[in-house]
Amino acid sequence: MSDQALIQMFHVHKNFGQNVALWDISFKIEKGAFVFVTGPSGAGKSTLISLMAGVERPSQGRIVIGKTELSSLKPRLMPAVRRRIGIVFQDFKLLKDLSVFDNVSLALEVCGYPRARIRPRVEKVLGAVGLSKKARSRPPGLSGGEQQRVALARALVTEPTILLADEPTGNLDWELSQEIIHLLQRFNRNGTTIIVATHDRQLVRSIPGGVLTLQAGRVVGVEA
Repeated sequence: MSDQALIQMFHVHKNFGQNVALWDISFKIEKGAFVFVTGPSGAGKSTLISLMAGVERPSQGRIVIGKTELSSLKPRLMPAVRRRIGIVFQDFKLLKDLSVFDNVSLALEVCGYPRARIRPRVEKVLGAVGLSKKARSRPPGLSGGEQQRVALARALVTEPTILLADEPTGNLDWELSQEIIHLLQRFNRNGTTIIVATHDRQLVRSIPGGVLTLQAGRVVGVEA
C-alpha cells in the first residue's frame, strides 16, 4: 500500500444479485487530490461512491481508507471511519421541515458534538457557502443551487478528510454547476480530498483535476 494514498482499491468487484455493478476496480487517490469519477449513466459511478463511503461492501477485493481496511472492518467500527467522510447526494436528502441551520447542525448532533460547539461550526460553514442569510429558511423555499449548497454545508460541517459528491451538479444549469464546483475547489485548497462523480464531460474538461473513467462497471481510463 502507498504511504501517500488516502483511498485505495485493489481488484474490487461489486455484485447486486446476478447484476455485476463493478468489475476488477483498482486505483489509488492521493491525499489532497481533486478527482472526477466520470462515465455514462449506469457505468457504476454511484456504486463506487457508496463503496468509498463504506455504505456498501465489496463482493470481492480490498478497499483501504488511510490505514483502515474497510472490506474487513467490523461493523461497530465503521461509524468512526464515516465521520471522516462527507457525502453530498444527488437528490440532496434535505429534511424539508427543518431550517437550513438545523439541517446542517443535524450532522454534528448525530456525531455527538456538544451543543456549545455546534452553533459556531454551523455558522462558519454557512458563511463559507454563502448561506448565512438563509439560516432560518426551509429547503422548499430555496432554489436548486441553494439547496445544493445546504447539502454541501452539511457534508463539510464535520470537517471531513474526504468529501464524496455524487452528481452534485446534475440538476443545475451550467452557471450554478460552475459555482458548486468552485466551492468544492476552495475546500480542496484547504486540504479536503474531493471526489466528484459526474456524467458531464464538459464540466470535467473545464476544471483541473484527476479523472477516473468508468464504462459498464470497469475502469477504462485514468488521468492524473
